[in-house]
Amino acid sequence: MSKRIKLSKELYNLVVVEQTVAAYSGICRVSVSQEDKYICCDVIESVADIDLTIKEFENYMIGLTRKNDY
Repeated sequence: MSKRIKLSKELYNLVVVEQTVAAYSGICRVSVSQEDKYICCDVIESVADIDLTIKEFENYMIGLTRKNDY
């Protein structure tokens, strides 16, 4: 079962999303695409609970965004 995260391009940078996908590659498989004003992340599978993984994935992105001042 997969779940989609839609991220506003006004708040998130594609570089940060790709860094997060790489950091989480041992935990989950994520497919990234773009739609108009959104970056879409399809979390396809996860070794942990998928809802918890998505929350942690989003928190990681927020941390990277703040750290890199994007």
